[in-house]
Amino acid sequence: MIPQLPLDVFVKVLSFLPASRARCDIGSTTLAHCLETSCLLREAASVPSIWQSHYQLRYEHCDEDNEHVRMEGVDNNWRLLYQQRRQLDLVALQYLDKMVTLKVGQTETARSLFRLGMDVWDALELESLCPIPELFAGEGMEFSGGSIPDHAITRRFWAKSMLDTISRGHAIGIWQRFWTSQPEKPSFEETISALSCFFGTSEERLTAQLDALANECCEALSRRGVPLDPSDKSYDTSAICMEICTFMQGRGFVLPSGQEFNSVLHNYPHAYLSTNKKTIPICLVHVFVAIGSRLHLNASPINFPGTVLAYVLPPGAAKPIIVNPSASSSRRFIIDPDLQDPIMQMVPSNVLIPEYFQPCTGMAMLLRASRNVLASIVATHEVPRGIVHPSVLMAACVHLLFQADDRTVERLFLNITLQPLDCIFLLDSLAPCLIERCKTLIERHCQAELADAATTEGDIHSRVDKPVKYFVGMAFVHARYGYLGFIYGWDKTCNATEEWMSLMKVDALRRGRFQPFYNVFSDDGAQRYVAEENIQPAAFTREHIQAAYQRYDDFPTRFQGAEIPEEPSNGIDNAGGRGRLLMSPHTLHIYPHDNEVGALWVKEGLLPS
Repeated sequence: MIPQLPLDVFVKVLSFLPASRARCDIGSTTLAHCLETSCLLREAASVPSIWQSHYQLRYEHCDEDNEHVRMEGVDNNWRLLYQQRRQLDLVALQYLDKMVTLKVGQTETARSLFRLGMDVWDALELESLCPIPELFAGEGMEFSGGSIPDHAITRRFWAKSMLDTISRGHAIGIWQRFWTSQPEKPSFEETISALSCFFGTSEERLTAQLDALANECCEALSRRGVPLDPSDKSYDTSAICMEICTFMQGRGFVLPSGQEFNSVLHNYPHAYLSTNKKTIPICLVHVFVAIGSRLHLNASPINFPGTVLAYVLPPGAAKPIIVNPSASSSRRFIIDPDLQDPIMQMVPSNVLIPEYFQPCTGMAMLLRASRNVLASIVATHEVPRGIVHPSVLMAACVHLLFQADDRTVERLFLNITLQPLDCIFLLDSLAPCLIERCKTLIERHCQAELADAATTEGDIHSRVDKPVKYFVGMAFVHARYGYLGFIYGWDKTCNATEEWMSLMKVDALRRGRFQPFYNVFSDDGAQRYVAEENIQPAAFTREHIQAAYQRYDDFPTRFQGAEIPEEPSNGIDNAGGRGRLLMSPHTLHIYPHDNEVGALWVKEGLLPS
C-alpha cells in the first residue's frame, strides 16, 4: 500500500529518479507508471519540471522548426513534450521493425521513416547500439542497454543505415540554405561539420566536441594569464591567436607527414576531432575558427593557394590578423603580408597579394573540401568501400548543388553502386534543390536503382524442379583453392555474363554452367561465385564467424545468428562438428526452404541428393 504522504514529498522523491539515455530507461518508465496509479502519484508525476532532465538527456537531436512548434503547443510543458517525442519514437520503431522483417515494400517503409527526420534520430541511435549476441560483440563495442532484441545484428544494421540516410538529408538541408532567401547563411564551422553527416555523425555531436575543445582551450589560456575579455586593457588578439595555435599543436592538431597526408579521413571532422588529429590545413583552420569564435574572435577562413589560412579581425581594427595554424613553428603562426614569408611563394607573381588575404564563404571552403576528398581517394591505394561510398555521395551532392556539374557526377557514379536508401535522400532532399538538368540526372540514376530493387524484392528461390545440394548459411572449403567460406545465396544455374563465364572457364568445369552456383563470403575478404562441384562442406569456429561479421558490411542483412559447432576439430562427420549461420528475415524470405535443409544438416548430417 502506498503511504499517505504530502504531494510535495512525492514530487521530491520522483525528482530523484535517475535520467538516462538508454533503450530501457527505468526513470522515465517509472514516471509513466506513476501516471497510471493513484491520484496523488499521478499528480506528482505530472509536474513538468520532473520530466525536464529526462527529456534533455534522451533527446539530444530534433528538427528545430518542429521542436519550436511542439514547445509552443504544450506551453513548454516537459511532460507533454516527452510524450509527444515518445510517440514519434514508437512510430519510428514500428517502421524499423518492418524494415528488419519485411523485404517487400522496404524502400517505401524507409522513406516514411526518413521523413520523420532528426526528430527520431535519438531513438534510431539507441537501436543502432542495441545489445547483440556475445558471438558478434567485439571488444569495446558500445551498447545502449536492455535485453537482446530479435534479429539484433540485423536491427543494428538497418538502424545505423537509417541514421546515415537521415543525417545525409540533414547535410543537404544545411547546404541548401546558401541558396534560400533566409538571411542567416551556414557558418564555415557548420558547413564543414556537415561533411561528417555523410558518415552518420550528427552535427550536434561535432558541435559538442568543439564546445568541449574550446572550453579546454579557454581554461588553458586562463591558467596562463592570457586576457580573454576584449574590454581588458591588456587584451591582445594576436597573442590569443598564437595561444590557440599552440594549444592545438599541444593537443595533436598538426600537419601529417608523407603518405599520411592523403588519408581520406583527414577531410572529415568526426575523424580529425578524434583519431586523425594530424590533418590537412583546411581542417586545422576549421578547428581554429571554431575555438576562436567561442573565444569571441571574429575569425573566417582564407581560400589561399596551396593552403588555407585564417582571417581574424580584432575589435575596432581595420587591419586583419592572418593566422596559419598549419605552421610548424610558433614564429610563423602570424603572417605579415608585407614581409617575406615562405607561404608567399604560393602566390603567382602577376597577382596582387591583398586579393589572396580576404575572408571567404563556407561555400568556397566546401567546394575545396570536396575536391580534397576526391584527390585523396585517387592518391590513396585501396580505400575501403565504407569510406569511398559516402565520400563519392558527398562530392556528387556538392558538385550538383554549387556547380551544377552533371558531367563530373556522371563520372563519380561510375565508382559506386547506388543503394535504395541513397536514392531516398537524393530524391527527397537533393533533387528539389537542383536545376532541371541536374535533377533529371539524379532521377534517372535513382529510378533505375529503385526499379531494379523492386523487381528483386519479391524474388523467391524455390528448390522445386532442380535440386540444389547446399544451403544458405553453410560453411565450406573450396575444393580447388582451399579457402573457407559461407554461402549467402545460390542460383540453380550460373547466372553470370558470358564474358565472366568465358574468363572463369565455366564451361570447362566437369558439370559446366548448368549446375548450381553459390554466392559466398570467403575468409580472404572476397565475395565470390562458386560452382557446386567446388563446394565441400566444412566445420567452422567462432573466430570464422566473427571475422566475417567484421569484414563484410552486408553480413547483418543476410544472417542474424549461428549454430556453432561444439567440436569443430572432429569434423563434419561428427554431429559436434556441424553448424550453420542462421538467416535474417530477408534472406529467409528469398530462400524459404533452406532453413529446413540447414537444420537437417546440423542434426543428421544429411543433404539433398
